[in-house]
Amino acid sequence: MYGDTFYGVRQNRVVQWSPTGTQSFGPEQGLPRTIYHSVLRDDEDGLWVGTADGLLHLPVPNVRYVDRIDGTDLRWVTSIGVDPTRGELWALGWKKGLFRLWPRPTHVSLDGTGKWSLSVDRRDGGFHAVGKAGWLRRTTTGWDVVNETIAALHGGIRRNGVGYFQTDEALLRARPDRTAEPDTLWRWPRADRAYYGFALAPNGDVLLRSRGALLRFPPGTPGRADTVAAFPEYGSVGGRNLRVSNGTVYLGLNRVGVLGIDLQAPSDPTVDLVLAEERIKKLTAQGDSLVFVGTTEGLHVIDARSNRVRRHLTAADGLAARETDAARLYRDTLYVGHETGLSKLPRAVLDESRSPPTTILTRWNVEDTSRAPVDSARLAADQRTVGFDFTGVHLTRGRDVRYAYRLVPYDPTWTETQQSFTRYTELPPGTHTFEVKARLAEGRAGNTARMTFTIPEAYYETAWFRGLVVLGFLGLLGGAYAWRVRALRRRQRKLQRLVDERTRRLAEAKETTERQAERLEALDAEKSRFFANVSHELRTPLTILRGSIQDLLGEAFGEISRPVREQLEIMRSNVERLRRLTGQLFDLAQLETAEPTLEPRPRDLVALLRRVTRQFTPLAERRGLRLTLDTEVDTHPCRLDPEKVEKIAGNLLSNALKHTPEGGRVAVHLAVGDGTPPDAVVRVTDTGAGIPPAQQEKIFERFARGSGAATDPDGSGIGLALAREYVELHGGTIEVESTPGEGSTFTVRLPLPTVEPGAVGDSSGPDGGREAEPEPGVSAPSGDGVSAEAPDRPVLLVVEDNDDVRAYLRRHLADDYHLVEAEDGAEGLGTAQAAEPDLILTDLMMPGMGGIELCRRVREGEDLARTPIVLLTARADEDDAVAALEAGADAHVTKPFSIDTLRARLARLLEAHWAGARDDGTDNLPSPDVEATDRHHPRRLRPPLPARRGRPAPRTGGRNRVGGCLRGRLRHARDVHHPLRRAVRVLPVGLPGRRLGRRSVMSGVRVCGRGGQIRQSPPSIPTCRSSGGILSHSETGRAVFFRSLLLRARADRRKRGLLGPKARGSNSWVSPRWGQNRPWRPRRTPSLS
Repeated sequence: MYGDTFYGVRQNRVVQWSPTGTQSFGPEQGLPRTIYHSVLRDDEDGLWVGTADGLLHLPVPNVRYVDRIDGTDLRWVTSIGVDPTRGELWALGWKKGLFRLWPRPTHVSLDGTGKWSLSVDRRDGGFHAVGKAGWLRRTTTGWDVVNETIAALHGGIRRNGVGYFQTDEALLRARPDRTAEPDTLWRWPRADRAYYGFALAPNGDVLLRSRGALLRFPPGTPGRADTVAAFPEYGSVGGRNLRVSNGTVYLGLNRVGVLGIDLQAPSDPTVDLVLAEERIKKLTAQGDSLVFVGTTEGLHVIDARSNRVRRHLTAADGLAARETDAARLYRDTLYVGHETGLSKLPRAVLDESRSPPTTILTRWNVEDTSRAPVDSARLAADQRTVGFDFTGVHLTRGRDVRYAYRLVPYDPTWTETQQSFTRYTELPPGTHTFEVKARLAEGRAGNTARMTFTIPEAYYETAWFRGLVVLGFLGLLGGAYAWRVRALRRRQRKLQRLVDERTRRLAEAKETTERQAERLEALDAEKSRFFANVSHELRTPLTILRGSIQDLLGEAFGEISRPVREQLEIMRSNVERLRRLTGQLFDLAQLETAEPTLEPRPRDLVALLRRVTRQFTPLAERRGLRLTLDTEVDTHPCRLDPEKVEKIAGNLLSNALKHTPEGGRVAVHLAVGDGTPPDAVVRVTDTGAGIPPAQQEKIFERFARGSGAATDPDGSGIGLALAREYVELHGGTIEVESTPGEGSTFTVRLPLPTVEPGAVGDSSGPDGGREAEPEPGVSAPSGDGVSAEAPDRPVLLVVEDNDDVRAYLRRHLADDYHLVEAEDGAEGLGTAQAAEPDLILTDLMMPGMGGIELCRRVREGEDLARTPIVLLTARADEDDAVAALEAGADAHVTKPFSIDTLRARLARLLEAHWAGARDDGTDNLPSPDVEATDRHHPRRLRPPLPARRGRPAPRTGGRNRVGGCLRGRLRHARDVHHPLRRAVRVLPVGLPGRRLGRRSVMSGVRVCGRGGQIRQSPPSIPTCRSSGGILSHSETGRAVFFRSLLLRARADRRKRGLLGPKARGSNSWVSPRWGQNRPWRPRRTPSLS
């Protein structure tokens, strides 16, 4: 008997009698089925029972077990809670409902299913539960529904009555309203529900574990979350048990343990692993002092104040199951839920053990030989392996003993283990002391057991032996050195003889090689000179052949038949090929015969590249390719060798156009980098067949040809080699990037020193810098780009971006027309508006504004709406012709063209335009009522048409007799010696005063000077430049006669309805065709002032 409790035995059971009742322990509580004889109690309240099979120890004899209440089995107790207002203790059994454990055990099933949770943190002083019916609160009458929309796993209630609940997908906030829908504070995927858990802090903050971070939702800030701590290394570990105790957040992680996050740390919160356990089942906080951790290996008790494990309760402490769940300390009793029900342990099991285990050194082993332990021992010099067996004696908790050992001075650090043995190998000589001590899992250590042993040195470890070894080694080194010296001397004498012999042979071979090298150099120089002379001599006949073929193709000696033209085209193609080959051979010979040098001059690299690109535009058009130039800067003045840079760009462009199929694209891009001097990066990109990787390293070698050589017999394999030579002369590099089937990109980097823009010369050619002399028939540009004096021939505007084509047209058309030139569409539009030409001849494809766009812009204006336009194109398909005509072109000419055909086409269009062949209701002649004082008075009557060379001008009738007569006279006026030609040039168009008629036709002139000479009046009307403004009587008569013909033609056209009546007081007439007044706009002679 112990106090008011008595213990006894009865057959195979131990019986406890106390004032509260009788309780027996037997096989149902895990005791063996045997006969019990006696029972004794120890100082730690444990019972020692003598049985027929031996001595049985019961550590906590007053443990009670509850597995059934009101006839309902109590299984898997997952939650235990206390009602603070009534002092009731409640437990939740999985799928069994609620059980009241104290004061009167009762089973309660609110909805018949038992799926309820008492895991609710309460800060409002009430007692709450979460179930299928919603959020419930314990009242005096039972359980009332606070909010029926909640179906959660865990919850928490703030002091203001607002509830927070966790589901499988979100964290909800609900008001204490029966039907109010909750708000969502945080949401996560359902599949990630194991990585989220929440708890309420004492200050009302909501703490949420979100994978590898701890978030906090402060009160009064809905939707805002702050990161309290981060633990990314545990982000992929499941666990949603989160509890707060004494300012520390405890998080249970599966297969890891329990993390402790100290929120009261002076700096950032610290994250420590408080308990390392395989699997965590449940965390329960007991105020601010204890945290119970239910695991698969019993119940761990964490002291929240010291943040360490205080006890580890197992079956030895009275638990009826190995795997535990929820726990609660209530009225000096620890309630622990598990699979089989509920274990009620006394509070004393939470106290630390009063006596630590006793440490005993049982055996020690030397080279696998077991010996009894002694205080000290001396081993042999070859015994270097030692092991120790030890144990910690504790009668009640022997399985909870832990050990710490060390070997001084070999390993002075204490090593923790649960094993009761250790082993050391390869120990050094000396004296060693082994120490070991034992303790319980959470208690203090007991005594320390020690043993000292000494290992002597072996003979080879002594100092005298080491000294002898060193002396012997030094002697061996000395002998070996002496032998080596003698051997090396013998070898040296032998090698000297061999060297002398080979030196003599090398001298003879050197003389022979030098003689051969001199001969090879002479032969190479002769070869290079031969190539240079041959290529140079071939240029003269090639030039003659080329010019003769061009003249034949241009029908300079008469028309040629189509077969002859085809043969001439073949001849011209081969002449061009031979010319290119001889030029490349000449360049190659120059590089080989003399040291290549540069002739740098200040040039604009952008203008040079633009000119080279324009030279290749007709070739690109003929092959159906798109050739573009893109520069990142408008100008780049620098010092370079223009001839060599032009050859570099020309070879790359020629190579790209040659290997790009029809419909492809060739792009030239210029970029200027940083540095001193800045690098000019030129990239030529094509969409051709590409270059295989194996050939990309060889294409820059001389006479090397790519994979397309079979389909391109014109290639010689010299162009890219020359390009690389010239690039390296400039100190630059050339690279190629190519993908077979997609295209190639050649990149040239030239470090070109920059110069001032004013120092750059003319870049019109490689040797630019000279002022170009104006050619016949081309007006020198003035300030506004128009001729400085009124032309005596029809004005022809040539818009062409290729310098060679413009030069060719200038050479053949300058005798018949006054040429005004422009290099692109935009410049051509401005020149046309300023010069008001009689004809416009433009190329179809140009950089920027093309020919079709230029036609549209010209047709949109009023002054130039009826000016004839001829398009030049290198493509002869029907689509281009239709597009040109739809844009407003009067005709189109396909390249290559005959200059006589072009000249006839221009003359025909000009004749039709002047004679009114467009049938627009006007004769394009000025009204006689134009005031002579107008500063922009119209040009003299249209100049004569150019005569068709080599054939008479045909007579074509008009739609009326007078008009036909006029056109016939105009055709005859093409003759230089025809009298009407001079009359047309000097006839004044707008005479002042009154309407001109048969009697008043002479009012525009007056007689002055001796001999009856006549001068024009007023002087603002232009006169013939050859006579200095003086008209003879015959010239005046012809002018008056021709003017009368024009007036009669207009009157006749008005009578026949082709020209409407003129309105009084205006320079307008009514056109029957248009049905509206159309003002006559005189063509203006541009002023140079």
